[in-house]
Amino acid sequence: MNRTITCILILCLFSGCIKRKLEPGEYVRYIKNPKKGIFVEKTIGEYVFGLQYKPLDYVALLEQRGDSVLNNKDFKADKEKMKNSQHFTFTIRTREGKSVLKQDIVDEKELYDRINYFSYVMQEDFKLVEGKDTLKCTFYHFERTYDLSPYLTFIVEFEQSKKKNRANKLFIYEDRILKTGTVKIMIKSGSIKRIPVLKIH
Repeated sequence: MNRTITCILILCLFSGCIKRKLEPGEYVRYIKNPKKGIFVEKTIGEYVFGLQYKPLDYVALLEQRGDSVLNNKDFKADKEKMKNSQHFTFTIRTREGKSVLKQDIVDEKELYDRINYFSYVMQEDFKLVEGKDTLKCTFYHFERTYDLSPYLTFIVEFEQSKKKNRANKLFIYEDRILKTGTVKIMIKSGSIKRIPVLKIH
């Protein structure tokens, strides 16, 4: 009896370690699903800040035009080029769906100051904490949509930590333009470990 229970426990343990494999379309939907813990939002005052963690397979898949891996060789080459970076998308929107650029501004100068900050200065205000490591932002890009989208979207990258996915990732944005103060968003290591494997044919 004890041997049977032991065998069952071992099987459960190993089955928990085996990640399921998803086709590209399913994989993309998993990454974007807020219930999976790798997209997290936080509301402060009038603003909602969102953070999407993007695993390397996901970023390389997007380079291959999204839902289908068109070229396995190029896919692997893209992964190799980006393997030393951690990738995130950071978004800002207002709770009421108004323009973030125009929210609570008093004049045109304040609007241009805000655009300039988001376009050229904001990188200095990002950092990523993993355990005892504090990583500076190595790359960022503001995707300007000219108010066609309710979101402001920023592509943000950090160097790869030695801890990889063994520690929680605490994303910190030191806001100095929207008057929200420090924004902290946590991506838990457990959510990252549970990300399925991308199936490549």
